Amino acid sequence: MSRSGGLRALLLHDGELAELRPLLSELGVSEIDESESRAFELKRDAPWQLLLTTPLRALEVETRSCDVPPVHVAVTDDVSRTQRALLVRAGVDYIVRRPVHPDALRLLLLHSLYRGPERRHTSRVSVGAPVRVHSGLRRGRALLGELSTRGCTLIGRRSPPVGRRVQVSLSRSLAGGSALTVRGLVVRRLRAAREDRDHDRVAVVFEPMDAGVRDRLTAIVARFAKGPASLGPPRRREAAPAQPEAPSATLAAEPEDRRRASRHRYSRRVIALSAEATRVLLGRDLSIGGMRVDANPSLGVGDRLRVAVHTMAGEEPLVLDAHVARDDGGDGLVLVFEDVEAPTREMLAKRIAELPPVLAPGSSGEDGAEPEALAIAEIVTEERAV
Repeated sequence: MSRSGGLRALLLHDGELAELRPLLSELGVSEIDESESRAFELKRDAPWQLLLTTPLRALEVETRSCDVPPVHVAVTDDVSRTQRALLVRAGVDYIVRRPVHPDALRLLLLHSLYRGPERRHTSRVSVGAPVRVHSGLRRGRALLGELSTRGCTLIGRRSPPVGRRVQVSLSRSLAGGSALTVRGLVVRRLRAAREDRDHDRVAVVFEPMDAGVRDRLTAIVARFAKGPASLGPPRRREAAPAQPEAPSATLAAEPEDRRRASRHRYSRRVIALSAEATRVLLGRDLSIGGMRVDANPSLGVGDRLRVAVHTMAGEEPLVLDAHVARDDGGDGLVLVFEDVEAPTREMLAKRIAELPPVLAPGSSGEDGAEPEALAIAEIVTEERAV
């Protein structure tokens, strides 16, 4: 069965997860399937993006045989160390222990649905080849700077603005046999190379795609990963460097009053779900000084942002100023909190000491490996390093 035609989720439970159905509908899931079969088996072409189970049902289903495994979230009222080890071996992606902050659960499921399993171990390569870009009624050409199965960077004279949906068409020679079109959202404008100020660089995050398109993108990325990108003869008005420079770390000036306090009011914005999903951060190694977050194509070194960190159920999130201090590639980004005042430091320390409601088994899946504690966070505002 194809994955195209809308988001789908599968619930395997005995009534314990019924209250999650309205939340899934709110997140744009068009089909919510349930099964009480104790011998349920996921086929290779399983059509679900998300699998929600209780720990008991999690141990009865195998996802590794799927061509594109759904993101597997196990929700429980309590979880022992032995049970955690069993869930790690079962290949569960996230373990959620109740009580959990409803916003934290919502953001985790949003991230899982709109980023999908391809978020893991994504390679990014430099390409340097022309592509066609369709944005609304406007059609044009751009240079494909970097590419991964999650997104790309585009270089051109009149790049689409941030928030605009685009279609990026790769030629037959670039895509390996037949043309390939992928859809995405422009999430960030990058600094142009010093010698090419006439061109814009933008980052695009791809929208959910079916397995066939993902497989072709994976093959293209693997092909360019074998050697340096080669750039053909530049086209007039579309020239750009074959190896685009990394975003500059120069920081924009900051209003003085913004840095006087380290806690701020939190209010949820109403934006498209797919765009909101790009603003979700999965924080690891949370400390008083900052945290490491999974790779996010909308962020770069030097960017300043305000994040709402959800930890304890029933508590308002901590809203903190931070900046991206380091990019560790596959290990994610390092955020450093700025000017955290004493009351906020005390509250943050208390929340760090609490048993975390969300755990993520390590990617190694080794027996006995303890899952990592996750802090679910959301980007509230950004100041990009441009």
